[in-house]
Amino acid sequence: MIVGKTDHGFVVKTFNGLKGLLKHDDVKENGAKLKVGELKPGCVVKTYCLFVKKGSGIALTLSKKKAKKGEEDEEEVAEEECQGILKNHKSLINKTT
Repeated sequence: MIVGKTDHGFVVKTFNGLKGLLKHDDVKENGAKLKVGELKPGCVVKTYCLFVKKGSGIALTLSKKKAKKGEEDEEEVAEEECQGILKNHKSLINKTT
């Protein structure tokens, strides 16, 4: 449910109390039936989590496809980080033996 409006977008609060930001650009791009001017506090919208940034909050989107892509990108970054850690660990082992 939309609980507020900022210069950047709409503040959306989920039914379990989490708050996130749905940007105006996202509504224009993905909201086929929604118009930025029609949305106001109290409107219920179905959103998906785009990403969670520590200290900044939750970014929301109306696009399920866009949210899934963000999830896949996060998994790829995590896998690359793990590979880097393993590579560094192996090089340290080789130096000590």
